[in-house]
Amino acid sequence: MLKILNKGFWLSTGGDYKTRNPSYPTHTGMDYTNVDQNTAVLAVATGKVIKVENSVADPLPPKNGIDYKGVPTGGNSIYIQYGNCINRLCHLKYNTIKVRVGDIVYKGTELAIMGNTGLSTGMHLHFEIQINGQPVDPKPYLDEVKRIENYNNIQAFKKGDIVKIVGYGNTQESGLGQKAGTIGWIREVIAEPHLEKPYPYRVGTGTITTGFFNADGLEAVSVVAESNTYHCVVKGETLWGLARYYLNDGSRWSDIKLWNNLANDTIYAGQNLIVRR
Repeated sequence: MLKILNKGFWLSTGGDYKTRNPSYPTHTGMDYTNVDQNTAVLAVATGKVIKVENSVADPLPPKNGIDYKGVPTGGNSIYIQYGNCINRLCHLKYNTIKVRVGDIVYKGTELAIMGNTGLSTGMHLHFEIQINGQPVDPKPYLDEVKRIENYNNIQAFKKGDIVKIVGYGNTQESGLGQKAGTIGWIREVIAEPHLEKPYPYRVGTGTITTGFFNADGLEAVSVVAESNTYHCVVKGETLWGLARYYLNDGSRWSDIKLWNNLANDTIYAGQNLIVRR
């Protein structure tokens, strides 16, 4: 079964999907709970946060047992766009949501704490799958009979991967985010994006200018292409020396500079450079 909470959980009483729920025949998801009030809700694949509601106090008394005064019945909630569906997560604890609209999340990312907000009779998570705007039975997805696809075919990168910048990043260091098309490499991977740092990949380039990016701002560049030879720079090396070694002509250092989109002729230890095409 998909891990949707970070601790043991079970289907709550009366919490099944509508076709199996005679006591709640309009229920559009499945409700899961446990006894731990600090249970985290998890992302189940790579996805993009498209909607967040985080304004409902925890809990509120129901009005006539049916609804609340202008309060969303789902309470605090997160909507995540995956590759083939939208995942709606409801009744989250007030002020515990760690993501915001536009964030890319990954399988196992902690999103919020399970709560009791909105139209709720106890602490639980409402897990809902929508396709083409309509709720469908989430059980085949939870049982992994059907697969929840990654958003937009986004892949996870690892340290050292060569990437091309295709989107805007969080330019916490030197303003790399504006340079779409720049080739760089993954210097660091932050395991779990959160509100303060929703860009988990720290990218370096040939000018050692770096920034933080999420996965949809990067595109993988093959490092095994037959036409390219790569070299990891060690301290003391120069473009002239690399050109002389790999191209048998030190004067072709400018070719290496061009292939790697370098702003000048200075290189640094740890850079992964194309040195022959």
